[in-house]
Amino acid sequence: MEMENKRSTQKVSRSIPERVKSALWSITAGRCEICCKKLYISDVTGSLVNISQMAHIKAFSPKGPRYSDEENNPHQLDNLLLLCAEHHKMIDSDPDDFPVDWLIKQKKEFEEKVDAVIDTQRIKSSILSFNSIITKNDEIKNEEAEFPKVLLFNDNYFDGNIYRINNALSGIEHDPMYYDLMCQSMKQQIEKIKIPLNSSETISVFAIAPQPLLLYLGYLLNDETNIKIYQRFRTGNLKWNWESSEITNNFYVEQLYTDGNEIDTEVNLILSLSAEISLDRIPTFSNQEDKVPTLILRSDRQGFDAIKSNEDVNEYISVFRNLVVEKIRNDFPNLKCINIFPATPVSVPVRMGMNYQKNIDVEWKIFNQQTNVGFIYSLSLKGEV
Repeated sequence: MEMENKRSTQKVSRSIPERVKSALWSITAGRCEICCKKLYISDVTGSLVNISQMAHIKAFSPKGPRYSDEENNPHQLDNLLLLCAEHHKMIDSDPDDFPVDWLIKQKKEFEEKVDAVIDTQRIKSSILSFNSIITKNDEIKNEEAEFPKVLLFNDNYFDGNIYRINNALSGIEHDPMYYDLMCQSMKQQIEKIKIPLNSSETISVFAIAPQPLLLYLGYLLNDETNIKIYQRFRTGNLKWNWESSEITNNFYVEQLYTDGNEIDTEVNLILSLSAEISLDRIPTFSNQEDKVPTLILRSDRQGFDAIKSNEDVNEYISVFRNLVVEKIRNDFPNLKCINIFPATPVSVPVRMGMNYQKNIDVEWKIFNQQTNVGFIYSLSLKGEV
């Protein structure tokens, strides 16, 4: 005797479960899956109503259109369409013109379009947190709870993945070996999370550290795409949220030389954004009798708020690359290195490191400012990592 079909021996309720109804409304954005008509508003009065109808691709009843005795669960989400009354009647009145395969294809394409539109509005983002403490006031571990909120205010949402670059050498940044050890540690830690970072739709970076290490972090992330850098502010409920969405500052270059010299192999670059850097704190690097040619990249508004928006960072990077790095390259044909003396908000050096072009740029020697000493050499960016 043939085994009876499951549909014939199992009583199925005619009522679609509420959880399935809610899911269908969600994945269709409350619109007809054929004509895109809004099913939550009256065409006549404009008032909020529910004019939707739920149609089975494979009918519930043996007498219904496209019935299949192989469909054991006619109320499953994959077998339902949200439609307006007109198109519900159309597909069920002429089932031969609207077969199962066509309806499945229509449902799939419509719901994928809805999903794609929503995804473009809220980009998923992983979080990369780096905190190499400069002072106790710079500890950001307790601020990680606000990072997902910051993402929401910037049209992203947290995908649940947070990656931390740890500093096991806190408090010894004046030691000559500090930067060598930290660079080795940072490189190893980035390598370990390279695969999940590459799979992230976006990476949001929250970092506080001595400026050479922030530059090196950007250097390590150089090949990554879709990275967003955030800036920490001293006021506001969300300290890491951008204070503006527009360009708020002006950046310009002051030259302390007139023409390039074929003999010169190095140039000093002073970055005076968060504070004015006194020239007497800059050591001399050339063995020549003349001083090393020097440029100063300044901002109209100096201080910790020199950068208030991501647009400010983009503008700064444009000036840095086009009016500084390219000019130095053109003016000094025998250039071997650029000595960089930074005093900038924390978002800037990360972006600068990301901007380093490993197959084009000369060596960047990065110096860090010590309170009673002036600037001392910390680390270099050059060639391939």
